[in-house]
Amino acid sequence: MQRPETMEIKKDSGQVTVLIALTLVVLLGLAALVVDGGLLYVTRQRLQDVADMAALAAGTVLAQRADTESVIETIEKTVSANLPGANLHVSLDTAGCGQGGSGEDVSEEGDKSGGAYEVDVHICISGPFVTVTVMRPNVGFMLAGILGQKSAGVSATATAKSGPAGGVSGKDVHVVPWGVSRDEVHTGDKIELMGCSDENNRTNRNDDNSCTPGNFGALQLDDPGGRDYREMIAWGYQGELSADQQVYTDPGRNVGDTRLGLVDLLAEPASPECAVAGLENAVFVVAPVVDGFDNGKSSVTIKGFAGLCIDKNNDNAKEVWGMFIRTVVPGELADTVDDDTNSYNFLRAVHLVPNPH
Repeated sequence: MQRPETMEIKKDSGQVTVLIALTLVVLLGLAALVVDGGLLYVTRQRLQDVADMAALAAGTVLAQRADTESVIETIEKTVSANLPGANLHVSLDTAGCGQGGSGEDVSEEGDKSGGAYEVDVHICISGPFVTVTVMRPNVGFMLAGILGQKSAGVSATATAKSGPAGGVSGKDVHVVPWGVSRDEVHTGDKIELMGCSDENNRTNRNDDNSCTPGNFGALQLDDPGGRDYREMIAWGYQGELSADQQVYTDPGRNVGDTRLGLVDLLAEPASPECAVAGLENAVFVVAPVVDGFDNGKSSVTIKGFAGLCIDKNNDNAKEVWGMFIRTVVPGELADTVDDDTNSYNFLRAVHLVPNPH
């Protein structure tokens, strides 16, 4: 007959085994939470970075009035460059731009195989918005697989909005102290930035073809670095300007200072923004767009900003000409758009915004 003490020892031994097993399961679950949860977090952060970059790149292309195919191509290139080895499956959302997308498959090669992993890219283009969702349907787990959870999907979404720039900083772009009237802003057109030729409405000519007093395009900008008119032409205004801000016109011709500032400005290397627009030998500048010019010194309101390329051969300081181009610059988005302006020709800005869909 077995002794009671032996039976008690065996009973306790069985309880300890169960407790150890349960503890191991808990510890394994905690380890899986740390390891595989961390893997999901890192993967999602990586996808978010890629979605942000793709949305901003697409927004920039959209701001330049590119077609849908160009926008999609930009997104594909951005995702591929930042997720090397991935098999991309790209679709354009045609069902109301719901997050996650469902619509037309636009992958040129369809489903691919042999890559490191699969990535779904859903695109929505709606007005000034571009939404990009990047998803990895199957992220393999290391420890959770032991508990029956082999993998999980993870996704990230980013939306970029493009629109007229509502503010610019002289630390980011070369702002010249010349204004253009909002009615004169037309992409691809040539405009006189400074002077009194027959083609602008700032001044009139006398019978002897001389210029009557008036405004010749110059603005009195209060530069925080103390730069004067000539230096602002050469090196740019260093402060910040915003839409709806009021500034004064400078009715003097300032031909001498204009010439000296222009010499330094045009000595700068040709700008890539101008080269993209087909102007290989030109310098890119930003000019405030104002609501109009009156004769003499007067207050004008900034309505937006225009991008212009000045040919490096423009050495006539009495008449400074530039060509409007449509491009994107760092700056704030305009809060509102004045329908009475040619705002679609103004300089554009692109920002990430909350997903509106």
